Amino acid sequence: MPLTISNDIYVATRAAVTEDFGNPVPVTTLTGDLHISGLEASSWISEDNCRLYFTRAPTAALLYDAFFVERTPDPVVSRR
Repeated sequence: MPLTISNDIYVATRAAVTEDFGNPVPVTTLTGDLHISGLEASSWISEDNCRLYFTRAPTAALLYDAFFVERTPDPVVSRR
């Protein structure tokens, strides 16, 4: 079955680095149902993996605004 993805923000996860990623699913936790209420584009993740930057056009006029969401960094794990 071919996978159809729109210009929205999706995420795919895997249980371990040796496993395949699962199917992508829409991200709905940023500002509600993003995949329904607007068109997202030009997304990228910061070098420290703590910020997601994206642009969003809430209407068909395609006048994009820039947004970012931020998370707390993961604690550093000692590798002794």
